Amino acid sequence: MTINLIVATTENGVIGNGGDMPWSMPADLKHFKHITTLGESNILIMGRKTYDSIGRPLSFRSNYVVTRNRNKQDTDYIQGEVFNTIQDALDQAQGIENLLKMDVDIHIIGGASIYRQVMEMGIVDTIHHTLIHTELEGDTFFEIPEGWVVKSEKPYTADESNQYNYTFRFLTKVEGLSPSQDLNSLFE
Repeated sequence: MTINLIVATTENGVIGNGGDMPWSMPADLKHFKHITTLGESNILIMGRKTYDSIGRPLSFRSNYVVTRNRNKQDTDYIQGEVFNTIQDALDQAQGIENLLKMDVDIHIIGGASIYRQVMEMGIVDTIHHTLIHTELEGDTFFEIPEGWVVKSEKPYTADESNQYNYTFRFLTKVEGLSPSQDLNSLFE
């Protein structure tokens, strides 16, 4: 099982404002769909607010929604599997992987609380980061924590459909890096 975190941020770390993304970037949405539909079995794990902002389940992927609300009546509208913890969702995914005997790709797609929890759990294998080259107002933020290195990146220029310059970045963990250690020392 591979666990990918997928996030788009501005240069000042904004991921949302008022329950929505404060930009229009169709190229990022296309990139997101490509990443989350690549494998044979893809599971999206998201918080309830992220599900609500999307407004529907995303097709060709299993949609797992994590919410603290234990009242089934309040989550009945969700078209997907509902879990009370990220660990419950991961356990279900592991069970599916064992049953199908195939690799399952997990994609953590937000929001901020879900991102924070999975990073604290130390379970993320890769980060797919769209860096939007602007600073915007927002009320929801995410910063790539220390201990991650950019393995590849591809910059793009704004156009008539995508209002800002942006870079698709792929990051992996740097194993054995202490918070005080300089990343450059690993490559000397």
